[in-house]
Amino acid sequence: MLILKISGLALTLSASLLFGFYKVSCLKARRDGLRELCLGLKNFESNLTFGLKELPRLLAECFSHLDFLEIKGCGVEIKQGVLSQEDSAIVNEFFSCAGGLDSDGESERTRLYISLLEGQLWRAEENLKNEGKLWRTLSLCIGVGGGILFL
Repeated sequence: MLILKISGLALTLSASLLFGFYKVSCLKARRDGLRELCLGLKNFESNLTFGLKELPRLLAECFSHLDFLEIKGCGVEIKQGVLSQEDSAIVNEFFSCAGGLDSDGESERTRLYISLLEGQLWRAEENLKNEGKLWRTLSLCIGVGGGILFL
């Protein structure tokens, strides 16, 4: 009987800890995705000023390394799970109007979206700091509490 209680304790503790660390990894994935997206936009803006490549090729070159974006011509499809809805709305808005202006206008527009996404990145980092600590602590407390109930 004691073996069943100890195995239940270990199972409850490990399951709750895994869930807490999964939630923290989702928050980290959002932060890292926004960071990579900002770097891609900066690369896009710097390459746009030179005007050496056509837009679909430039978009594919700057954003093809991102797993959560699928480049389709001048558009993009965002896979769910990494970015929040607000982040996705900003990214969709950027890509829906890409190529509609001259190079100077497009460069200014890209800088605007870089600043918007950097604000989202700052919020994601704050969210990771606060909610990450919350999820880790909560999962540990629930695991220990559930383990005590098993004993």
